[in-house]
Amino acid sequence: MPTAVESGLFTATCTFYDRIGGDVPVVDALGQVDLSDPQAVPGLENIVCMFGVARSSSLFLPDEGYRTQQNFAEIPMYHLLLNGYYPAVLPRFTVQVSGTMYEITPGTVQSDSQKTQTRCKLRRYSQ
Repeated sequence: MPTAVESGLFTATCTFYDRIGGDVPVVDALGQVDLSDPQAVPGLENIVCMFGVARSSSLFLPDEGYRTQQNFAEIPMYHLLLNGYYPAVLPRFTVQVSGTMYEITPGTVQSDSQKTQTRCKLRRYSQ
């Protein structure tokens, strides 16, 4: 990891936010979880990271019935590599990378076998 950091590839910073607000979610009178005010997760703020080049993930739109270029949805995906091992990162978090909010794609928070780095895939966050 030190070699990767020295190479200058880690040029972004990120902060993770919890939309639920910790172990006990804030709920309204109807019992709905309040997702409007995400809180920064302590210990997961201003982490130096490498933000990967966007790629498109094609999803077939089944309503169309047949596969043509017009009925595929292009969803830009991003790769985030943190400069350390952060086991506290959860898939429910949103992450702000250099001022833009993203959500973690389910099932993509991973670490290497030596537990020296954490990575995940992101997509633009839309409320």
